[in-house]
Amino acid sequence: MRVIREKVGDSMLIARRLLALRIHRILCRRYRNGGFGDFDHLSGPRVPESEVNKRLTERELNYAAPHDRLILSANQVGVNRPVEDRWTAFQSGPFTSEGSRLSSLDLEYGGYMFSVFDGHGGPACAHAINLLHPDYLVAGLLPPGINEQVLRDLRSIEESVTTFSLCGLSDALWSRPEATVTGESEHIKYQNLIKPPFAHNSCQWPPWGPWGPLPGSIHDLHIANMRKLLVESLSCSLADDGSYLDHNDYGDICDPEGFTIASFRSIQDAIISGSLVNPFKRRSSVAARHELSMQYAADVEAIDMLGPEVNRLYDRIVEVSRNLRNSFKRLDIDLSHAAQPSQHSATLDKALLRIVFSGCVATTAFIPNNCRELYVAQLIRATGIRKASVFEAIKDQNAAIILGDEERFDLWTEQQLSWPSAVTHLEPTLSVGSLMEVGDCGAVLGSLVSGSAQANRAPHDHRSTVLLEYSSSDWKAELLIEPHNAENAADVQRLRSSHPVHESAFVIRDDRLLGELMPLRAFGDIRFKWPSEELKHVARLLDLPPNYPIMPAFYTTPPYLSSTPQVVWRPLVPSRDYFLILGTDGLWDMITPKEAVDVVARHWFDYRCYPSVCGPGDTAATRLIRTALGGETMDPQRISVHFSMPATVARYYRDDITVLVVYLPTAFRENHFLS
Repeated sequence: MRVIREKVGDSMLIARRLLALRIHRILCRRYRNGGFGDFDHLSGPRVPESEVNKRLTERELNYAAPHDRLILSANQVGVNRPVEDRWTAFQSGPFTSEGSRLSSLDLEYGGYMFSVFDGHGGPACAHAINLLHPDYLVAGLLPPGINEQVLRDLRSIEESVTTFSLCGLSDALWSRPEATVTGESEHIKYQNLIKPPFAHNSCQWPPWGPWGPLPGSIHDLHIANMRKLLVESLSCSLADDGSYLDHNDYGDICDPEGFTIASFRSIQDAIISGSLVNPFKRRSSVAARHELSMQYAADVEAIDMLGPEVNRLYDRIVEVSRNLRNSFKRLDIDLSHAAQPSQHSATLDKALLRIVFSGCVATTAFIPNNCRELYVAQLIRATGIRKASVFEAIKDQNAAIILGDEERFDLWTEQQLSWPSAVTHLEPTLSVGSLMEVGDCGAVLGSLVSGSAQANRAPHDHRSTVLLEYSSSDWKAELLIEPHNAENAADVQRLRSSHPVHESAFVIRDDRLLGELMPLRAFGDIRFKWPSEELKHVARLLDLPPNYPIMPAFYTTPPYLSSTPQVVWRPLVPSRDYFLILGTDGLWDMITPKEAVDVVARHWFDYRCYPSVCGPGDTAATRLIRTALGGETMDPQRISVHFSMPATVARYYRDDITVLVVYLPTAFRENHFLS
């Protein structure tokens, strides 16, 4: 009978959470359609507009440097306490503050990296991965000669407080003088930890951003892991994740799971535009070169005849993609291995356990120093209701899961909302699955439509003093990677093929991994990775209640969750590709990728192709957040309502919103920053 009562209780809990998810999605959908007049039924004082603007700009950052030839606009508005989203932006490779010309060797491994992380089960995993992953990515791209130098200098890093910079080969953009922070940074309480060159300038964030450093034990572990990684890299003993296909029958470069990294069409674009390879140097006539390029790019065999430049392009795409995949996977393995108590002793490192028991998904964009190509690595999910973590159970061992937030939500909605008016106009057949219609994506590329008037004369072309008018039809939004969830048939097939056939029926249940987790790829979440005996051992050491679900049901052949990202490559074509939008699901719950591209494109035109001159509170990232909360008109009253709700209630209307807008080098002329 006890087992039956527990199962009934679990079913009721799942039903409550699905109902909360349904309500959240209904509200988001109605909000996007402009029919959210139900806010008029909210009682209580509203936050004034001045306070709204202050909250919107607390973590607003703008970065523009002439030698970088790119502009970054970033912002974050939280609702969870603490905020579970993280983001970072940094440059790797030898460089100078004056932007000295880089050598060909530097161009092969250096570049800019931008990442957003969406945590679940708490911020611990997202915070750690955010601060640790730059070193892993840089180490994976280092040439052997520089790798040796880094290894020799590693001892000086051991004496450093920060875990962010690997021997000066990566540099956080938010710590540079060119970065402008609108709000007051929260790093002031860590001022005693800030060492030169950061201590002299309190206007920029330290290397760990506004969220604070990692515990010392994690720092020491990271140094040891990096030393081991560099030694293995020099000895060529790094384990590969499988052989890559040079290209399939269609000319696409694919990863071992069969996902396309670089399509034949994108390689054609690189050849035709001449942005990355130019095998037609002897052809002086532009028309003749274009005709020949079209002839050779017509089929796969012709591309193989284009010479060593194209072969080097293929090799570089394969090598960089492999390094990105291996670096993310290695980081997750290192943290997971260190957290296993049986590997060391019966003691537990609770800081490590918080990291590995919580989880996060990620989107990372890498733009090499040649500024002509883009790599995106992603582990992404659809939105889900946050599940209680192990440490929430430790706080109250009388109950495995605390329902206080849902109870307060029920009470508040009964008092504040007129629910019939909120749901009457929705389709009666609406289901939870059909509500997930908006992106749930991480990276969207904003480009001009081929053949449009703008594409024929790009908006940054100042040969004419007349700027063409903005038109939504001139812009397209490309979702670079589909979310890794139950709706992704290819990723579901990847998962099922890695487990016995008899598990196919229950590996995915209720559109979740083992009936619980939305993402099929994620960092942390070791409840879906460790052997069952390891999980039971941790439960005993933590003295968890006997009925606490330390592992999912039908947990027989772990690991079920992968931390290997999917990687895609795109050439960046001048006067076509303008900006990249990275965002967590808090943004994509509210607006579609096309709507986001339209907002940024309009911002580009509003500031006459110089988005860096915008004032505080009107950066591209902030305008996206205003649109997400206030609709197309960025209605101040609707935005105010979001900030007027209690925090425990507001998270049912929206999630943490983190946005990065990267204006790509291909959007600017060579002398754009000098004009």
